[in-house]
Amino acid sequence: QLNYTLSWDKSDDDNERDPFTFRYVDPTQLEREWGYSDRDQRHRFNAWALAALPGGVLLNQRLSYYSAQPVSASCAGDRSTNPWSAASDRICDDGSITARNTLRKDNDFFSYDVRLSRPILVGSGQLEAIVEVFNLLNTDNFRDPSSVGLLFNFDGTVQSGLGDPRQVQVGLRYVY
Repeated sequence: QLNYTLSWDKSDDDNERDPFTFRYVDPTQLEREWGYSDRDQRHRFNAWALAALPGGVLLNQRLSYYSAQPVSASCAGDRSTNPWSAASDRICDDGSITARNTLRKDNDFFSYDVRLSRPILVGSGQLEAIVEVFNLLNTDNFRDPSSVGLLFNFDGTVQSGLGDPRQVQVGLRYVY
C-alpha cells in the first residue's frame, strides 16, 4: 500500500497552535504575515508491505518520508545558531521586513521500520514471537534543528533535538 500527499499550507496566523509565543512583526498588519504555515510539509510519502516468508514468518515493512517545514529568514544573524529566533529578528536594520517562512528547516523525516513475527500454535491459542526495528537505517530525523530555545509540548516533554534513534523491540504475544 502506498500513499503520497502534495500540499501547501499557508496562513497569516500560527499563534493559536503555540500560545506561549507572539510571532507577529506587526499584529495590525497581518498581510505581512501571509506565507507558508509553520505546519507546512510539501511532501508526505508512506509505504507499507506485508509478506509471508518461508517457515511461517511474517514480514511487515513501513517506509515514511516527510519533507522539511518552513522557517523565517533572520536579519539578526546566522539562522544556524538560532533558527527559532523572535519575530522581531525579521525586522532589518534598514527598516525592511523579511517575508515569513521562506526558508526550510533541516528537519525532513525518513524512517524504515521492519517487523518479523512467527506465530506458533500452543494448545487452543497461539504464541507469537515478535522482533521490531524502528528507524532501521538510524536516520538523523531532527525534530527542531535549534541549538538554543528548546520547544516544549503541553505535557512537558521536549520536542527539540534529534528524533528517535534506531530502536529494537522483542516480545511475545499470546492470542487465545
